[in-house]
Amino acid sequence: MDFDAALKGLRAKVRRAGLAGLPERLEAMIGRGEAQAASQMLSAAFSHAQACADSCLFLGLAAARLGQWPAAVTILGRARQLAPARLAAGHALAVALARAGQGSQALALFAEIRARAPKDSGLANDHALALAAFGRSADAEAILVETVKSAPRDRDALANLGVLRAQRGDAAGAVEALTSAIALDRRNALLRFNLGNALRDAGDGAAALAAYRDAVDLQPDLAGAWRNKANLNAEMGRHAESCADYARVEALEPAANLAPTRILAMNLAPFSAADTLAVATAWAKTYADPLAPVARPALGSDGRIRIGYLAAGLFTLDGTQLAVLAHHDRSRFEVIVYFDGDPAHRRLERFRALATVRMTRGLSDSDLAQLIAADGLDILIDGLGFPKGHRLLTVARRPARIHLHWPPMTTTGMAAMDGLVADSRTLPPGAEGDYRERVFRLPCSYHFAVEELDVPGRPLRPDDGTVLFGCFNTLAKIGDQSIALFARVLAAIPGSRLRVKGMVQSAFDHPRLLDGFAAHGIGPDRLEFLASTAGYGEHLAAFGDLDVALDPVPYNGVTTTFESLWMGVPVVTLPGSRILDRYGLSLLTEVGFIDGIAADADDYVARAVRLAADRPLRAELRESLRDRVRASRLNDSARFTREWEDLLLSIAG
Repeated sequence: MDFDAALKGLRAKVRRAGLAGLPERLEAMIGRGEAQAASQMLSAAFSHAQACADSCLFLGLAAARLGQWPAAVTILGRARQLAPARLAAGHALAVALARAGQGSQALALFAEIRARAPKDSGLANDHALALAAFGRSADAEAILVETVKSAPRDRDALANLGVLRAQRGDAAGAVEALTSAIALDRRNALLRFNLGNALRDAGDGAAALAAYRDAVDLQPDLAGAWRNKANLNAEMGRHAESCADYARVEALEPAANLAPTRILAMNLAPFSAADTLAVATAWAKTYADPLAPVARPALGSDGRIRIGYLAAGLFTLDGTQLAVLAHHDRSRFEVIVYFDGDPAHRRLERFRALATVRMTRGLSDSDLAQLIAADGLDILIDGLGFPKGHRLLTVARRPARIHLHWPPMTTTGMAAMDGLVADSRTLPPGAEGDYRERVFRLPCSYHFAVEELDVPGRPLRPDDGTVLFGCFNTLAKIGDQSIALFARVLAAIPGSRLRVKGMVQSAFDHPRLLDGFAAHGIGPDRLEFLASTAGYGEHLAAFGDLDVALDPVPYNGVTTTFESLWMGVPVVTLPGSRILDRYGLSLLTEVGFIDGIAADADDYVARAVRLAADRPLRAELRESLRDRVRASRLNDSARFTREWEDLLLSIAG
């Protein structure tokens, strides 16, 4: 129901009823957003107008316009008592009842008044919306379909039908209805926005993006369209575009707190560490830095350093933290784990066997900060950073004496994060200015060790004259830069293939990759998509068929690179300038495989081609790489932990 139009139509009648000037004053207050003043004026007017149906209808519509649904029900109920045959009063009351959550009364009233006006399409639309709101979407769709049959140019019915079909999973039907609605109202941004949603659900990403672009062109302040456009750009691997869109949403809705999502998208695009620092610092100065420190009680000490790890229950982080926990010197360190993962997590008992564990899932950041503060930590270590479920706003409350971020991907931008732990390969000397934290260094800042690594290696696959490259990284990392680089490698060796196996984050991943490689002349016959494997052992075994692994750019593999080396498969990497662009360099240097480190794109292609052609070298690497990894800081947990503890002791002072 168009409350503004209904209010406008009643102005003259209300003036004649003795409320001269009220409509203009009330509507002006509503327009200025002065809800409280408007509500007070409305209540006062109603107390003097309860004998006039027109006045009650006007005031009830005004209450509805303010979103004050209980008041609207009361006032419109009085209007209907005074004029029970008046369709507008019944219609408005039914809408108000529905919006007030009184479903049975609303639906009964809609049925009653529609029986008197079966051809009123506006009434039919609102009846359908109410039915859908109270779980009767099939009945709602039937009403809208019938309305469109009798009134094929009813834009609202077509629009509502499209949205309802989308909600019911009928994306194609939604696209059809919304396209028809747009043909009747081409300048309607909301219709274009809803069409974009339906096209996205139908799997037509390009058309959905076009619809979102049309929506924001027509209405630049339509934040929802910018947000969905940003999300879809990210799903389709267009990460630079998604970052720009997220920035627009933040400008329109400063409270949206989208910077963490934006930073994750920036990781996958060719932004600099300085770019990330600017976004992270702006986020921190808004959301993190202003938070007051939590009170930390003075606790006695037994001479040991009390450290805490924020654990998220993520596989890669588990493999780092559990290995260190198993080798901590308990005579020098007291260790507490704040476990934020699923209580049914299969490694939880392993954590409990190695440290005191506090279960923290479901705690607010404030409550978690108080819990940590009560433990009197010397050092709190955050290993997650910005991904979903992060606890940076816990750290912002300074629950420990010192706060460290390790292992890092980016700066956190926070004043409370005292240090970031990296090595000189991932964060070269001289680059510290791109990080708000003080930089502390380990000889190697990455470590991974889980019992599931205990699987046998595999020999090279039989020599059939072909070359099989592989990239088993999360598919989101295989963006335009990686596609262009990998395509050059494939083009250099006729008949070579690329096997892809990674976390599918979107229905658009495989089509995006096929289209991307096709644009560089690589057909679908040269791409293989390997499905997820049943377990980690099967995942590792899948590396055995690969001849050479290709590291994505700009965001390198980390654990995937470790896994490849562990299974004896050489990796070619191209370092960038950020921490997350240089993990390949760090890992390959640590195991002494310098031949895999490229200086530029041309060198990347040349090194991949040389490795593919040198079967004797690959056979030697298949036999030796695991031993190199096992002897390195990447997997020697006792050695790594000693160096880690020495660093913690020096930081603790």
